[in-house]
Amino acid sequence: MRLSNYIKLTATDRKHIIILTIIAAVTLITTIIYNQITTQQSKKAILADTSIKNKISWLEEQTNEQEQEEIALSRLDKKIISIYDTIKLFNFDPNTVTTTQLKKLGLTEKQITTIDNYRKNGGKFTTKEDFRKIYGIRTKQYQILSPYITLKSEKEITYNNKKIKTPEYQTFDPNFVTEQQLLQMNFTQKQISTFINDRTQKGRKFYCINDVKNYFLFRNRFPDIETYIKIDLKKLANGKNLYNLNQLTNKDLEAIGIKPTEANEIVKARQILGAFYSISQLRDIGINLSKEIKNTLYICSGEILKKIKINDATQQELEQHPYITAKQAQSIIDYKNQNGKISNIETIEKIGLFDQWQLKKLEKYVEF
Repeated sequence: MRLSNYIKLTATDRKHIIILTIIAAVTLITTIIYNQITTQQSKKAILADTSIKNKISWLEEQTNEQEQEEIALSRLDKKIISIYDTIKLFNFDPNTVTTTQLKKLGLTEKQITTIDNYRKNGGKFTTKEDFRKIYGIRTKQYQILSPYITLKSEKEITYNNKKIKTPEYQTFDPNFVTEQQLLQMNFTQKQISTFINDRTQKGRKFYCINDVKNYFLFRNRFPDIETYIKIDLKKLANGKNLYNLNQLTNKDLEAIGIKPTEANEIVKARQILGAFYSISQLRDIGINLSKEIKNTLYICSGEILKKIKINDATQQELEQHPYITAKQAQSIIDYKNQNGKISNIETIEKIGLFDQWQLKKLEKYVEF
């Protein structure tokens, strides 16, 4: 039996029921949609929150790294500053400054090598900033050194009050350097001619750095050329070994063919003299070496000679010197007793017992 048989609905009632049903359906659908939107927003919020946390964490890590880097740089700057607090700086041209001068300017061996290689490969410093670009030069170091960088004209410099082209330095051996190389280093034709004559006609040889330093041609330019000097002793001796007479021991002397008794005499005389200034001095102590052995020996200029204080020395001390005989020692003592102190080599000459050759040798070993 149908429900409509018991319930009598009017048209108005049916209309109201339909409206309520629609309202309920709309409410239900709205609730479902709202819940979905809220869920999605919650998920986005969670994701956003996670992303922010990650970003914050990343920023904190970057900040810590930056702070650590700044601390490290700060320490390095402080170290550089402390080093330069103890250094007396001076003006320098990075194109010509020597390795010795660079050391005095506080540069490390690695920095100096980099600069030296840069110049040897044709590199030129035309601006101060070029020096800053050298690998290993620190910003703080450059800031300290920059005021002292004095770059000269790329085309010419002043030397002996004359404008000349910038010298082109390169590694050279003074025993074999060519006229063209010397011209490139801005030596004059007259200087070069004298040098070539000394080397070829007079047999001038360079065995060590002091030989170069004390030679007239290189003396004034030595600070500029020092790092470019490379002496090849084996090439000089046609592949044979050369030995510094002032550095050989008894065993060394015997090893090159000198008799044990002669080796002892050489070492004994050298101890008294401090050093030999010429190979020919061996004849003064009665030693005559073969030409073959003499050709293996050399002496550097500027060796430290032991000076005897002639006014303070006793007769016995004078007699022990290789260049003073017993008779000459007695005459020196007699002269001092009668006339007072000896003031120069000419005074000794007046005594009359020394010839010019003896005086020339003795003069190198006496003090007044």
